[in-house]
Amino acid sequence: MDPCAAKALFGHQRLFRAFSFVRLLLLHPPRWNKRMPLTMLIEPSKDFVFIEATGNVILEEVLQIVNNLSMAGPEVKGRDLIFNSSRATGTTLNFDSIRRISDEVGRIEEMLRGARCAIIAPSDVMFGIARMFETLRIGSPCEVRSFREKADAESWLNIQLPGV
Repeated sequence: MDPCAAKALFGHQRLFRAFSFVRLLLLHPPRWNKRMPLTMLIEPSKDFVFIEATGNVILEEVLQIVNNLSMAGPEVKGRDLIFNSSRATGTTLNFDSIRRISDEVGRIEEMLRGARCAIIAPSDVMFGIARMFETLRIGSPCEVRSFREKADAESWLNIQLPGV
């Protein structure tokens, strides 16, 4: 369905945004036969996008999330991002993969202009990975900061995360 037709059909902006989120899921359905370690939530009533890592974090899944962000377009434009790795159990990411992720994020940085990205990384490994990414993104239109504690990220973004 054409997005303009959907907007006319639904009439209400909130319903259109909900439709857009469903459309995003249909364009990029999760792999049901394999647990997805990264999930992204775009809630129309919130001014942020929440991404949560569970299990082992791998390059392909992170790149898929970046691709999903680019496909969401106006739904995420200017919204703050929260990447929560509190439930991650490990990672295969290294400096080369972090550089590749940074390059892919660079492709969509205009969409993220003015937004902030908080990375919650309590474990030493994930915090080190987060700091590498933060360093590579210095000077980008989307400011990136790494935090070990959820409360510090909430304070920086001036938001309250529900039960994360």
